Amino acid sequence: MELSKIIGQNARRMRKALRLNQDDFAAKAKLSQQQISKIERGSQNVTLKSIAKLAKAFDVPDIELFLPPDMEVRRKHDTK
Repeated sequence: MELSKIIGQNARRMRKALRLNQDDFAAKAKLSQQQISKIERGSQNVTLKSIAKLAKAFDVPDIELFLPPDMEVRRKHDTK
């Protein structure tokens, strides 16, 4: 699967888990609603700066946005 599609699917899944619409999440991530829409559709190549903003807004490591949806990053508290 194309990387932009993976990032988009992850962004949509994480946003919905926060129960935010695109407008509210865009404000939280300091991106425009149009950017969020394009990212979620996988129709925009995402800059590293935007990925950092998304990850910060989701409170996840940047790498989590790159992983196929069936993979998870082990959290620090899960390593015991």
